[in-house]
Amino acid sequence: MDSQLIAALLGGTGVATGGLIAGAFSLLKGRQENATQERKHQLEERSRHRDVRRDIYAQFLKKAGQVSELEAKRLHDAEQSVILREITRAGNRGQKEYTDQYAAPLKDAMGELIGLAFLVELEGPESLVPLAQSVVVVHREVQDIIQKNRADHGSRSWGGIQAGTPTRWHPETNPWWEGDDW
Repeated sequence: MDSQLIAALLGGTGVATGGLIAGAFSLLKGRQENATQERKHQLEERSRHRDVRRDIYAQFLKKAGQVSELEAKRLHDAEQSVILREITRAGNRGQKEYTDQYAAPLKDAMGELIGLAFLVELEGPESLVPLAQSVVVVHREVQDIIQKNRADHGSRSWGGIQAGTPTRWHPETNPWWEGDDW
């Protein structure tokens, strides 16, 4: 009986040791899989965030380009209005009525640009925030110049944008997004 008892004890100890080793390996394997899953999740999250940021940057740049195009068209139209007015003053009866057809689309595009600048500020690294703000400020200054040019040449339609609105950003006096009715 002694040999049977010793065999049983050795067998039980072997089974317990084997179970303990198998459990330890399972635990280690599970931790490795969890760590791998967590890294994979973090990489996917970073990739998704990078894609969202890239999309926002692309939208911001595209909208800035649209605002530039509308500003150029509005300036060109204002110049054409001055030319038509000069021709009319010279006695030509073919007077055309001038309307500021780009004021409202420009105002809408500028509002969208400011909204996208906010998204750049929220999503992007801090180094891009001043650049986005500068783009908005420059476009507002260009529009002020266009508006002043229109006012200097007697244009009747102001398009809802007032000349002389402060556009310089200063954190203590006026945030870069304030002004007019954007």
